[in-house]
Amino acid sequence: MANLHLLAPLRLDSPAALAGAFRVVPLGEFQANDGRPGVGQRWQLNEVRGQAIVQALLNRGDALVIDYEHKTLQAGEVNPAAGWIKRMEMRVDGLYAVDVQWTDQARQMIRGGHYRYISPALTYDAASLEVTGLHSVALTNNPALNGLTDLSLVALSALPPEQGDKFAGLSLESRAYLERMIGVPLEQAAAELDILRYVPLAPEGISDADWQKLYHQFGTTLLA
Repeated sequence: MANLHLLAPLRLDSPAALAGAFRVVPLGEFQANDGRPGVGQRWQLNEVRGQAIVQALLNRGDALVIDYEHKTLQAGEVNPAAGWIKRMEMRVDGLYAVDVQWTDQARQMIRGGHYRYISPALTYDAASLEVTGLHSVALTNNPALNGLTDLSLVALSALPPEQGDKFAGLSLESRAYLERMIGVPLEQAAAELDILRYVPLAPEGISDADWQKLYHQFGTTLLA
């Protein structure tokens, strides 16, 4: 069994609140931009193994840490938490973190543009390259793996955290059908609509009512 620092491109620069689900590991075969795990080789995650990882997090009884730059894996390093993943879920396109609690410091650093990406540290079988577990997750600025969910539209949802997953009541079959129709995860589609509806604060000297009309007419060109 081997540890893997897998850097996933995960956008975190939306103008909304930190909440919502995000994909941590894609379903199927994948590799890093730098060629890992090797020429002609791919790591792989199947649905059965993904469900086992979900259950393992439930069984352990405590949350999975989100740290900074994989400090948890570096002996002797100070490793403050950026957040905690309390629940995960296996979906049609991969393994998702669906209940995440961020620290105040991490929220400020993400909103300030100090961090934009997130990276899972995986364990995998050295012979089969099958993903077997998730050690931790880290905030980073050095993505190396393409193809995961764009979290500028998902991880930073306009929903307040206490509302939870707005699609939690859907069956897996209904979710899969809808996502095939629209071509993206439901959270991404909903967050895109939230961003389209988002209106920044009115500049000084313009009433809120007038600003609403102007912004819906001209959009972000007013912010240039």
